[in-house]
Amino acid sequence: MQKVIDYIEEHRKAYENHAFFTRLLADESLPGERRLAWGPSVIPFIMGYSDLNKYVFRKDEGNDRPDQLQTLLNAHTYEEDFHWQ
Repeated sequence: MQKVIDYIEEHRKAYENHAFFTRLLADESLPGERRLAWGPSVIPFIMGYSDLNKYVFRKDEGNDRPDQLQTLLNAHTYEEDFHWQ
């Protein structure tokens, strides 16, 4: 388990130090409009993420023998329900 934690920590640090965060968003010499210019291109994905979870990935569990993978996927979609906010 420690290997997994170390792997996550290593990649978390690399993610935090990505130029997007360290150069673009943190650069106070750039006007806010320039630092946030990426926003309109990502909004459809962010807002659509909730719809994907509710209407595409989640399937009704009303049958007699629910598929184990679908049961796990459904649980994950409920977990992710409000992450788009």
